[in-house]
Amino acid sequence: VFMILLMYMFGKKVTKTSFGGFAAAFLMMFDFMHFTHSRIASIDVYAVMFVILMFYFMYDYCVSRPQNLGLKKSMIYLLCSGFFMGCAISVKWNTAYGVIGLALLFLITLVTQWNDCCTLEENKLDKTYSWTKKLVPDYIVKVCIFCVFAFIVLPVTLYIATFIPYTKVTDGTPYVFADVIDLQESIYNYHSKLDATHKET
Repeated sequence: VFMILLMYMFGKKVTKTSFGGFAAAFLMMFDFMHFTHSRIASIDVYAVMFVILMFYFMYDYCVSRPQNLGLKKSMIYLLCSGFFMGCAISVKWNTAYGVIGLALLFLITLVTQWNDCCTLEENKLDKTYSWTKKLVPDYIVKVCIFCVFAFIVLPVTLYIATFIPYTKVTDGTPYVFADVIDLQESIYNYHSKLDATHKET
């Protein structure tokens, strides 16, 4: 249910119309795959929800333009996007493919900002728009450094934190970080070497 509301908000934000939000929510509501996974309480539902949220906040960052919104406020969008990216990957590994989309949106935003800055300088309007002089040191450099935390440190920390409950169910042997690493290898080997088919009925 929350995903339908989220799709309405996202669709309305992108199209800037209530009809666009309704259309997005309507398609999500009557998508049979979404209905099936929700009915059986599959973890895919949570993974998709987190993917939508990470793109929702990245889109907010892209359209808000840090030079207009302010550096600190724009970083909140990046932090939220990175947080939900970590949540999504913690649910299912294949959601990590969405990182490519996030990176493209982020790079497009940086290129757009650079082009806007160059245009203002060519038209000798850079003195009017003071942010152009701070674009590289204040916006691009600081935002890229912050992204290391938001999209690497934070997601990795969240992912490792999801294994904390396992420390409570071991047979008297506490988990250590090396055990978490070994578990990742076991997960990868299982899925990469799995040779099973669905039974025909």
